[in-house]
Amino acid sequence: MPHYLKYILIVCFLEGASVMGVELIGAKLIAPWFGTSLYVWTSVIGISMLGLATGYYLGGRLSRQENIATRLKILLALAAFFIAIMPITSDIIMQMTQMMDVRWGSMISSIVFILPPLVFMGMVSPVVIRYCALEKEKTGHTAGLVFAASTIGGVLSVLLCGFYFLPLWGLYNSAWFFAGLMLSSTVIAHHVNKYRDVIIYEKDAKAAAYYSSSQ
Repeated sequence: MPHYLKYILIVCFLEGASVMGVELIGAKLIAPWFGTSLYVWTSVIGISMLGLATGYYLGGRLSRQENIATRLKILLALAAFFIAIMPITSDIIMQMTQMMDVRWGSMISSIVFILPPLVFMGMVSPVVIRYCALEKEKTGHTAGLVFAASTIGGVLSVLLCGFYFLPLWGLYNSAWFFAGLMLSSTVIAHHVNKYRDVIIYEKDAKAAAYYSSSQ
């Protein structure tokens, strides 16, 4: 496993943890206004899945473009921003939707403050897979590691959020914690790029040397 890939998997782990954190925090932000009924959880889960699906699609398209390392850092930073403002945007939108039917009110609220961060976090996995795919025959293996790291992060996040973070820290501090995780991922992705560039340089140098020797 390339040295830089280990750090990229940490980014995926933190992204997966933040995804589940956003879903749980989002549901708890809606609860004081619309309760915790089946309608509310249906809206939260449905919009969360929509956000991730949209992110996967857009991330796949984005991965075909140049400057993939810079785009990855931008995605992580935008996700951090939208997570950080979740408590603020949720309060604003739910004051506007509180008189609506619980189904429409919870769904519209979810679209406003849960959907945006999940779209950007959903874009991370396809971009990361493309970023790490230096050898086509190892792409499947890399994709498996990326999704495994993300899922493990999500599992751990659910347990910690439900048992510790939300009860002890509250919604605002928990949201800022996960925003901090995504900012940390941005810093990690920034430093990882230099390791990847070294590997690419070495591979190109070996290819050039082999080509010269074969002439």
